[in-house]
Amino acid sequence: MKLKWIVEDNNYMVKDFLLEKGISRNLGRLIKLYGQIYVNGIEVYNYYKLSKDDEIVVVYEEKGSIYPSINIKIDVVYEDDYLLIVNKPFNLSSMPTNKYFDNNLLSYVKYYFNEKNEDINPHLVNRLDMATSGLVIITKQGYLHYEMQKNELRRFYLAKLECLPSKESGIINLPIGRDETSKIKRKIDINGKYAITKYNIINKVEKIVNIEIETGRTHQIRVHFSNIGCSVIGDNLYGNFNDNDLLYLSCYKLLFIHPVTKERLEIIKYPNWYKD
Repeated sequence: MKLKWIVEDNNYMVKDFLLEKGISRNLGRLIKLYGQIYVNGIEVYNYYKLSKDDEIVVVYEEKGSIYPSINIKIDVVYEDDYLLIVNKPFNLSSMPTNKYFDNNLLSYVKYYFNEKNEDINPHLVNRLDMATSGLVIITKQGYLHYEMQKNELRRFYLAKLECLPSKESGIINLPIGRDETSKIKRKIDINGKYAITKYNIINKVEKIVNIEIETGRTHQIRVHFSNIGCSVIGDNLYGNFNDNDLLYLSCYKLLFIHPVTKERLEIIKYPNWYKD
């Protein structure tokens, strides 16, 4: 991790400046012990007093995580020194679990970094259900994950439905909670967490809708469309059984501000079942 700022005011100590910029106290201690801090090209300690227009650079290498790296090729859509964006296949867990400890997206990503001799502990910014495919943002440092949480991340999906809603476009605003009859299912629950899904029909023949979610509840899109009688094709959990084992739901577009460069990014990757 290499971060750089220009100091905008006088009378800051380095440790206080970093805290204001979102560096946690715990990460600040790790930087103090294992990293380097430079002011105008000269290495300093965290109690160094800053002046206006000083350039401060922090260098710190976060150590890799303990879960295994697995040699499975990943579909890289975007990469720079700070972020990696990949296209997750359907029916793949995003994170290591007891059941999918060595068969998950992060284990594949870890191998990708190891092959480049980069000791990186990847952090997921957005998570997709196991059955859902599409774009996933991964930061190369924990601090950048924190920075990403401070800015808006707009997420767009394509879904092929069993049948179309009665309106060309609309908003589904229904709270979602746990289904007590299942360990994994969710349901519409008046006492659940608020959840908002926007949609518009883009292909009536193929029954495809474009979706933007304002909230990211577990199984949100699937629960919402099932509730209005328009289940996603292949949704064996909330819709009709489909023997081809493919859920026609994919996160195809992300809009966000880069946490370091402050560039506005639009990343698009269409699923292979969609013809633009």
